[in-house]
Amino acid sequence: MNIENDKVIYETDFKQFKNDITKKIEVVFDVSSYDFKSIIHFMETNNFKNISFKNYFSGSNYMIGSLNSNDKGEVNKINYHILKKNDNN
Repeated sequence: MNIENDKVIYETDFKQFKNDITKKIEVVFDVSSYDFKSIIHFMETNNFKNISFKNYFSGSNYMIGSLNSNDKGEVNKINYHILKKNDNN
C-alpha cells in the first residue's frame, strides 16, 4: 500500500510499484502479506530519498517506521479508514 497525500494505492505485488521522484511517497507494508526478506529486498531496491517505509501489523491501529533511513523508527497511530480497501481500487 502506498499513501501519497492521503491518496491510497493498494498493490498486491511489488512489481506493480512505480516510483515518481517528483512526489514524496510513503510505502506501508502489511507484514502479514509479505515475508520480511521480501520487504527488506524491496526497501533496498527502492532506496530513494523521496520514499519512506513503514510496517503495518494486521489487526493493529499503528505502523512502525520513520521518514528518514537515518532516523530512529517511531510508532504511528493510524486511522482505520485509511487501511480499508476502497472498492474503486
